[in-house]
Amino acid sequence: MNAGAYGGEMKDIVRSVTAFSPGIGKIVVLSAEECDFGYRHSIFEDNGYIILSAVMELTPDDKDVIKAKMDDLIDRRKSKQPLNYPSAGSTFKRYPGRYTGQMIEEAGLKGYTVGGAAVSEKHAGFVINKGGATADDVLKLVDHIKKVIKEREGIEIECEIRVID
Repeated sequence: MNAGAYGGEMKDIVRSVTAFSPGIGKIVVLSAEECDFGYRHSIFEDNGYIILSAVMELTPDDKDVIKAKMDDLIDRRKSKQPLNYPSAGSTFKRYPGRYTGQMIEEAGLKGYTVGGAAVSEKHAGFVINKGGATADDVLKLVDHIKKVIKEREGIEIECEIRVID
């Protein structure tokens, strides 16, 4: 996919990707343009390629400026995300024009649990493992959240987590 946060995305820095194509049994090198990056999307979600490496181009700057930016991003994450619990990161894609976490919170689902999986009290856009959560717990919780939002808002939210069978 095309991970991102706080105004930046991987597409901003990736110049090329080396991947293995199981379909043709070869290693291929794709330009950033060929990766078809979009909001939480790339061709790798659809083509079955296995990413082996990526070439990234960073912007040079003074080390103190870079350190200050890194510290700011870390502080923002710590203040808004449930980093004290295991999770797969942000669970749902942003719905156009809406923050999905806010919809989940407004639906009263903060703290809702299935087994060891829970909607984070800190940020409702995260499903966390409060202890002993199974993949089945997480998937059942995700399905419940999607159902509640569909009933309340009339929209279907999309999970960012990819399940590989």
